[in-house]
Amino acid sequence: FIKRGLLQDGVQLYHGLSNELPVGIHRTGIRSVVTIHDLIFLRYPQYYHRLDRIIYNRKFNYACRKADRIVAVSECTKRDIVKFYGISPEKIDVVYQSVEVNPPKRTEPNQNFTIGMLGNFEPNKGQHIAIEALREVVKKYPDTRLLLIGGNNSRYAQELEKRITEYNLRQNVSIVAHTVHPHDYLIQADAALVCSGFECFGRVIVEGLKCGLPVIVPDKPFGQELIKEGYNGFLYNRESSGDLAQKIILLRQTGHLPEMKQNALKSVENRFSIPTFAEEFISIINSKKA
Repeated sequence: FIKRGLLQDGVQLYHGLSNELPVGIHRTGIRSVVTIHDLIFLRYPQYYHRLDRIIYNRKFNYACRKADRIVAVSECTKRDIVKFYGISPEKIDVVYQSVEVNPPKRTEPNQNFTIGMLGNFEPNKGQHIAIEALREVVKKYPDTRLLLIGGNNSRYAQELEKRITEYNLRQNVSIVAHTVHPHDYLIQADAALVCSGFECFGRVIVEGLKCGLPVIVPDKPFGQELIKEGYNGFLYNRESSGDLAQKIILLRQTGHLPEMKQNALKSVENRFSIPTFAEEFISIINSKKA
C-alpha cells in the first residue's frame, strides 16, 4: 500500500527517517535514502530482547542494502554499518544532527570548581563512575563539586544516592531532576563530563562544547570523534575511575582552562546547526548518487 501511494503521488525520492524503508521500494524506480542512527542492538545485544534484535536486524539490514544512499549520524555509526552489514563506505554519507543550545549567561562565576554531567540516570550513562572518580579527586581538592543533571526515581538512582552517602560526598554532589532546560544548569559548570559506555553520536558532548565547556569523555570512538586531547577536553579509560580522577585533577591544575573553554566553542562553530544539516542533506539528495 505504501509503494502504491508513493507511485500515485509521483514521489521521486523517499527518505526513511529512522532506519527503515518500505519493502520493495527498490523495484518502483523511486530513489531512496535511509538514515541510520545506530546499531547498538548488534554491538551490545545483551541490552535487547532476542525478538527485538531479530526484527531490528532484518529491517536495518534490508534498508542498508536496498537504499541508494545511506546517511549515518556519525562516523561511529558509519563504521558499524560497514562492519556489521558489509556495506561499502562509498555508499554512506555522514551528516551530523543539529544540536541547538542557547544557554543563559553563567550566574555563579566565583563558585567552587564544578564538573557538570548531563544524562538520564542509567548504568550506561555511568554516573557511578563519576562518583567513584570524585571520591579520589576530593582527597586532593576537597572543594570539587559534581553536578548531576537528569535525576530520576530508578533503582540505579537509589544506588547512586547510597554511594554518595557512603563516601561522605553530600557536600560535593548536587542532583538536578530531569528537566527540559538542562543547559541552564550545565552552563554553570567549569567543565562537562561524559561517562557513557557507548553512544552512536555524542550529542551531550556537543551540548557541553556549545556551552563553552571542555569535555572529559571516554577514550572510545564516539569520544575520539569530537574531542582532541588537551585542546577542547580530555579522554580517559572508562574502565578506570582512577584515570578519570587524574584527568579531572589535570583539568584543575592546568593553566589553560580559559583557552580550552574558547577552543570548545571554536570546535563546534558553524557545526551541528540546522542550516548546516539542511545544506549537507540537500547536497546528498541532489547528487547523482542518490
